[in-house]
Amino acid sequence: MGKDTPSHYPPEEFIRQAHRSFQFLRDLGFRYGGAGSEEGDISESFTSGQLSVRVQYDQASGDVDVNLIRAAEDGTFPEYLDNPDHWISLDKLVEYRQSLLGEESPHMPHFDPDVQVRFRANQLLQNGGGLLHGDFSDWLAVRQFINDGAVAAGQAPDEANLRAIVEADLADGQSGQPQA
Repeated sequence: MGKDTPSHYPPEEFIRQAHRSFQFLRDLGFRYGGAGSEEGDISESFTSGQLSVRVQYDQASGDVDVNLIRAAEDGTFPEYLDNPDHWISLDKLVEYRQSLLGEESPHMPHFDPDVQVRFRANQLLQNGGGLLHGDFSDWLAVRQFINDGAVAAGQAPDEANLRAIVEADLADGQSGQPQA
């Protein structure tokens, strides 16, 4: 472990590291959404008009997680329990992308939180693609991948099937919007 144990990692250091590591989001037009602390978690958000990226450090476990949150129709970013279809975890996005390529997802290092933050930023940079640029055309496909539990079943979805699901949803008038 680095200079601090997970439960004693200073919140201000986590925020500084998140700002440094996720600077590329600022270059894409995201702005700082504000740091927060709740029930042992420290978080920082980066927001654009349609997407929020939440970087969160769990002091109890020492894990760093990243979630992409799509804005609701009213422009707000809903909490997960209020509307989980507006949320995609970076882990699931990476698993989805890797399944299309037939590759195994890289494993995150479980040690120094600074290393984890940098690792997560790199994962987002490599896998965020169109989502970070406001193109939500594959949002439904990723959500379908998550909802089907293909990862838990050990089966990678077929790209043609995912494309058919998205096209069917678009034909039903959902125009790429996540279901409420």
